[in-house]
Amino acid sequence: MRLRLTKTPWLALAVGLLLTTSAVAAPVYGTAAALTGSRTEGTPGLVTGGAYAADSLVQGISWEIASLGGGLWSYSYTLTNFDGAAGAGAGLSHWILDLTDDCYRPGDPACVTGIGGPVGSSEVKDYNPGDASNPGLVASIVGIKFNVADGGDATYTFTSNRAPVWGDVYFKGGRDHYAYNSGLADHLSGDVGGFIARPNGTGDERVPEPGTLVLFGAALAAGVGRLRRRR
Repeated sequence: MRLRLTKTPWLALAVGLLLTTSAVAAPVYGTAAALTGSRTEGTPGLVTGGAYAADSLVQGISWEIASLGGGLWSYSYTLTNFDGAAGAGAGLSHWILDLTDDCYRPGDPACVTGIGGPVGSSEVKDYNPGDASNPGLVASIVGIKFNVADGGDATYTFTSNRAPVWGDVYFKGGRDHYAYNSGLADHLSGDVGGFIARPNGTGDERVPEPGTLVLFGAALAAGVGRLRRRR
């Protein structure tokens, strides 16, 4: 009988911890990403606005990433249905790919090199909500902006010394037409479908979510309390 009394609280504790870990999904932003994949308009996926949302076509992005050896990676992104939007033909003015802060602060020239595709120019900086050139941007992105030369669908490539992790992307068409990944608004989301693969950095290691630690502590305290009452 004594054995049952001492085991029961620990069984309750184990069940409580199991329920806690299953109920709280760990955030995926900044964790290792798939080498191939795609995202299309929808939630999770790409949130669209303006002519992108009104178009009967479905905007999308797909990627293929491969190791080149020696710590280098090739990145390839293909954009679809950004050049056929309704109305005035939104096309594509530019798109922004999330990068880790230390890619360019203080600076790492090997983070993005050898850019290919119809890119007229590129620049890396902080892009923030409220900027007139990025309508619909719901959260800040530190990333590389590809200014598109021909305004249509295409494949864009580059080489990086960073392995892929889950991150953000933003697209801008004419006037107020825009699209972004649904996870941009919530980096604590556990839904991998809301993010795309992008280059990694040393500042993106995932740490336990504060809410998870609180629930873990509560379950542990409850188990210890039951054990004391039994004794």
